[in-house]
Amino acid sequence: MSLDIKSSSINTGKSLNELELLEFLQLDKKENQMSLNQVFSGNQDENIIIRIGICAMNKKVTSKPMQKILELLKTNDFEMVIFDEETIQKKPIQDWPIVDCLISWFSEGFPLQKAQSYAKLRNPFLINDLEKQNLLFDRTVIYKLLKKNNIRISKSYFVYRKQEQWIPEQSEDIRKVLNSIRFSDDDLLNEEKKSSYTEESQQNQFNIDSSSQKLIQPYTKSIQNNLKDCLQINNDTQNQKKDRKFKRSKSTYSQEDDDIQKPLINDQQKEFKPTKVEEFEDYILIDGQKLHKPFVEKPFDAENHNIYIYYSQADGGGCKKLFRKVENKSSDYEKELNTIRQDQNMIYEVFLPTNGFDIKVYTVGPDYTHAEARKAPVLDGVVQRTDEGKEVRFPVILTPEEKFISQKIVKIFGQNICGFDLLRSNGKSYVCDVNGWSFVKGNAKYYKDCAIILKQMIYKRFAPKKLSEFNEKLSQNILMDLKKNSYRPKNVEEICGNQQEELRSVVAIFRHADRTPKQKMKMKVNYKQMIKFYLQNTKDTPNKELKVKNAKLLQAILNISREIFEEFQSQGQKLNLEEECCLSKIIQMISVLEQGGQFEGINRKIQIKPIEFQNIEEDAYKDINKKENQLIPSQVLIVLKWGGELTHSGEQQSEELGKFFRDYLYPAEKDGILRLHSTYRHDLKTYTSDEGRCQKTAGAFLKGFLQLEGEIAPIMASMLTKNEIAYSLLDQCNSVLSSDPLELQIKQDISNFCNSEEDLYEAFKKKFGRFGINENMKNLMKKIGNPRKRLESIHEKIRKLTKGIFQMLNLSSKTYYVQPKDWNKEQNIPEPLETCGNESLILMYKRWRKLTVDLLQNSTYNISKIPDVYDNIKYDYLHNRNILLKIDPDISSLYEEAEMMSNFVVPNEFGMDEEERVDIAMKTVKSLCNKIKKDLVWWYEKNFDEEDFWKYQNVYGENDIRSPWRHIRTRLYFASATQLYSLFNIIHLGLESRLIESQQQQNELDGITSLQYLSHILFRLYENLHADTNDPERFRLELSVSPGCQHNPDINDDTHITPVKPLISINKRLNIFQIKEFFTLLVSEQSPLIVKNNQKNISFNIIENTKSANIS
Repeated sequence: MSLDIKSSSINTGKSLNELELLEFLQLDKKENQMSLNQVFSGNQDENIIIRIGICAMNKKVTSKPMQKILELLKTNDFEMVIFDEETIQKKPIQDWPIVDCLISWFSEGFPLQKAQSYAKLRNPFLINDLEKQNLLFDRTVIYKLLKKNNIRISKSYFVYRKQEQWIPEQSEDIRKVLNSIRFSDDDLLNEEKKSSYTEESQQNQFNIDSSSQKLIQPYTKSIQNNLKDCLQINNDTQNQKKDRKFKRSKSTYSQEDDDIQKPLINDQQKEFKPTKVEEFEDYILIDGQKLHKPFVEKPFDAENHNIYIYYSQADGGGCKKLFRKVENKSSDYEKELNTIRQDQNMIYEVFLPTNGFDIKVYTVGPDYTHAEARKAPVLDGVVQRTDEGKEVRFPVILTPEEKFISQKIVKIFGQNICGFDLLRSNGKSYVCDVNGWSFVKGNAKYYKDCAIILKQMIYKRFAPKKLSEFNEKLSQNILMDLKKNSYRPKNVEEICGNQQEELRSVVAIFRHADRTPKQKMKMKVNYKQMIKFYLQNTKDTPNKELKVKNAKLLQAILNISREIFEEFQSQGQKLNLEEECCLSKIIQMISVLEQGGQFEGINRKIQIKPIEFQNIEEDAYKDINKKENQLIPSQVLIVLKWGGELTHSGEQQSEELGKFFRDYLYPAEKDGILRLHSTYRHDLKTYTSDEGRCQKTAGAFLKGFLQLEGEIAPIMASMLTKNEIAYSLLDQCNSVLSSDPLELQIKQDISNFCNSEEDLYEAFKKKFGRFGINENMKNLMKKIGNPRKRLESIHEKIRKLTKGIFQMLNLSSKTYYVQPKDWNKEQNIPEPLETCGNESLILMYKRWRKLTVDLLQNSTYNISKIPDVYDNIKYDYLHNRNILLKIDPDISSLYEEAEMMSNFVVPNEFGMDEEERVDIAMKTVKSLCNKIKKDLVWWYEKNFDEEDFWKYQNVYGENDIRSPWRHIRTRLYFASATQLYSLFNIIHLGLESRLIESQQQQNELDGITSLQYLSHILFRLYENLHADTNDPERFRLELSVSPGCQHNPDINDDTHITPVKPLISINKRLNIFQIKEFFTLLVSEQSPLIVKNNQKNISFNIIENTKSANIS
């Protein structure tokens, strides 16, 4: 063996004997843990000069972060050798400089294979493994390695389309890596129980004294000992067969949550077979397995950053295109793009909602991490930048589980300095991408830490005696430096000064914003196609009402309607009046369902209810799996509902209200709630009902609240909770109330009052006495006077308005049934009378024409249509005033009379007296009250069953998060008027109005005649930081109400925006025990709903043992 002393990788300034050099060269190149003590004797450390090579593209080497780190790396022991680009690109590797340590990484244009050959030739100590950088080029390889090592990823599917992009299991080398790189962490998973950290387990794991909450001994030793067992590379697999199939690792994670679709190309397959993908409106089938929208589409090529996210029609449809930042843009939203790409191999994965932020994690070795949160590009695609032009990012404290993930990634991919993307979703942490060499930008502390750790690595390899002077300089971000957050600052006086209180919780319940008028059509049918459709979709709940919003089912009903229409046309005979009416309704059904060409599933729905049953031929439905003794309907009632869409002004109202909340109702310190939110110290959840207008209101509100831009569809998909829990809180009450005997009796009483010519106040007083009539309602009833005459006046003015539009359009038919051509806004529009929004003038006519017919039936006024009349005139007075005034200059009188009658009817539909109102309210929002109570007492009871990323803090040294104990918990609920009126009645009247602070506040609440769009009820919980933790006055609750957008008909605003009325303070001095007892008594079946007069002075009692509803 010929030896060249010049090629020795150690430059000590002394000669080496051949035996020592042979021993050095024969060491395992991959071990990288050898010290000079194994080769040299004496004090060689003191005289050693270590040559450190930097081999990368010039743009990367000369970048500010790299220059900062190189500057800090300079010592008398190191000689820096920069490989210039000409050497890298043009010279053979034999002519490259010889170095002891090599820092090298891939970027665009860099000859990675050449650098790998150099590393094999010279065998320098590598900071980042050059061979393993090949793993980072293919996302399928990254995902397999992550999954194999129990690192949670989103459920994913590999789709192969292009043969030229396919290599069977990549290459032999990579297959070896896939088979050999495996970390055993079963002990870790069992101990952490899927990262559900209990206080006791955390104290044990972190060696924390439960009394002092301080570290008893350095955490490093326990972690290092644990990692020897839990994070050990499994080298035994190297001798396994090369063609071994991909083996799933043991995991306690739910397969539903984070499984990888079984590889569609196995190790032994030698022929290309494309994956079968079928595409539907709201999902795709991948070899028969269904993946619902929203889902993510990623190219196999990890260097291709064009990632698409496809949204369901329920969220508004369309696609979000993510790409590498271009100036201040990182994504674009395309409303009309709903079909997936077909030109390359793709990964499809479940979309994970993340509350609007993702985390970039940067590592320096296995034990150091720096994490930053940034606004997720999926939201609005706008890159927020500082005054210096850098992207705005906020420091984040990682949980212990996330720290373990970081260690694993460093070891799996062999990259000491690297980065990866972390998503926090539904209480779990997911890795969605792993990058190569990555640096934090503009962070002096990170540069210092990085330099210190790199020195430590190099000294450990070449000069271990020099390590001691660096041991005390290690960064605070190493794993040992975590402990549980105490939730309160240790030194209140020093940190908070004169600040007495800290905002802890915000709970707000909103009505949706301005919408178009709701419309409805009813029809009774006995068509076999409709009955069969009903039976097929009510197998589990026979003879119950069927509600249809799903796009696929709406399409099925549309197809049935078209089929019935063709049957009418094929008859070839004159239709009778009943058949003509049925045909008109079928045409209207088709027209409404065809509107817009696609089902958004957000503004249209159908209800089908059986109304008649009889013995019919079994053969007609023999293919239906009926339950025993199940009745077959012979006739069903179909109710088609449409409209009620959020208007352009409603969206802007919601956004402005979100901005108001951000600026005035949360801390106004630097960056305020945005900084807390982006550093995971703002626990935000937003619940919405199933109604599209509520969901869009929530999306627009969050857009303003979190300072976002662009379309709201991506915001809705990312940040709204639209699950069964939300619907049970905000939707399920309506069906209960519709059949409630008390509600039916109330409606009949209101109808009797309104159809009588007796003075309304006198009639009301005669039936109910003075009980339940506040001064404001009394004045309203006196102003109405004769309700029958008021309704006659309203009806006549509607007829005049309808006739005016009819003449303006020069129509020949007075039918109000909608036809397909009616959606064309260009049809018969007199200039310049263009309607607002998507509604044509003829649709406006038919809307009013139907109200004219429905309001008066058989000489009786239908009181259920009074709110509809008000909704319609309010909408047109705000959005189409120019048309109204052209027809009737005195149209404001219709608005005033409709508003008066609506302000009487709507509040009284929820109860004619106080006891009825609370009774109905509790049937409506009992579950919501339980949830609100749990939200408000959460801080006191310390029930950490929800996301708790924020509860860890660093122990030593400085950190960009100065106040980890500062945390706000926000719960937002967006619902319909029913929920708002019900909750308002509970707060206003429940338990003898005991939540009201004084008579002045009571009078202000009595003065609220209606809860308009964006009315809201707000709870804010404050903690007195100076109070003892057991002090009953430690927490103070503020309760406020806003009546919403109270429209002033005298103001004509071209923006069509009605401002939201200011909050009315109800009580600023409630303590947490009072609010807990209030809701506990109300929801208790044993307790009276209203405390009667002889009990009205009862004091609040502290209820300690009440169990709250188990809803997260």
